[in-house]
Amino acid sequence: MAGLHRSPFKGLSTEFADHRDYTPGDDPRHIDWRAYARSDRMSVKRYEDETNFITYIAIDVSPSMRYRGPEASLSKFEYAQCLAAALSWLVLDSRNAVAMTSLGAEEEIWLAPGDSEAQLTRVIQTLEAMEAEKGVRTLFPPRETAASFADPQEKSPDPFFARLDDRFRRRGVVVILSDMLDDADGWLTALRLLKGRRHDIVVFQTLDPAELDLPLTGVTQFDDLEGAPTVVADAGSIRCAYRHEITRHCETLRRGCLASEIDFHMARTDMPLDEPLRGGLSRQQR
Repeated sequence: MAGLHRSPFKGLSTEFADHRDYTPGDDPRHIDWRAYARSDRMSVKRYEDETNFITYIAIDVSPSMRYRGPEASLSKFEYAQCLAAALSWLVLDSRNAVAMTSLGAEEEIWLAPGDSEAQLTRVIQTLEAMEAEKGVRTLFPPRETAASFADPQEKSPDPFFARLDDRFRRRGVVVILSDMLDDADGWLTALRLLKGRRHDIVVFQTLDPAELDLPLTGVTQFDDLEGAPTVVADAGSIRCAYRHEITRHCETLRRGCLASEIDFHMARTDMPLDEPLRGGLSRQQR
């Protein structure tokens, strides 16, 4: 956020960029008095390192995001919507720009960057227009992603991330909201690709507590929202192995992001919104 994020224009702070309207609390030294004398309207000079940066928010709408556990008040997708709205308000309140897109939809939803007061209304309308997909669609089918990168000319491991490459032309902060239950290698490859475009990346892995703890008991039918065969099993007998696998998957993602200098945060749907936001914004402020 303005004055807190790392500037992409280091060393250019003395180069004039444009004007913005004066607001109470602005340093009087930055008021353009000559412009005031001409127009009788107070404005503040902005320099290159003070111009708006863009926060690109990408929300996973693949079918697994529709899951809501037995004790949850929101599905993963609904929680991601709330998290995106809160983050957008914080960014826009700091006079920076927000853009938004969907991940995993057959028809992409895209909101162009904006930093006006009206942009928050557009953000809410965009979030309301999004819906977790009901069809079968995984972002990274297991074992296929690595092969897609065998060709060095391949632009992206997935057509949706190829779109992000095209959309996110200006350097900024890319925020990913997803359960990331697809192939871990596919996710890490795609995130490194975005990182290679000089973006700062913040990942919020959005999961339901039941997906982490498997609190079910007795013989249970497990239906995969993304098309895998139905499984009937005794939840108690598989709990230990299941927890081991989900922990291993999340740890693989966390370690991979850490190694690539990508901010990774767990966002359980039973968390108050300020908890993941505080963690996600802390590094951006340093």
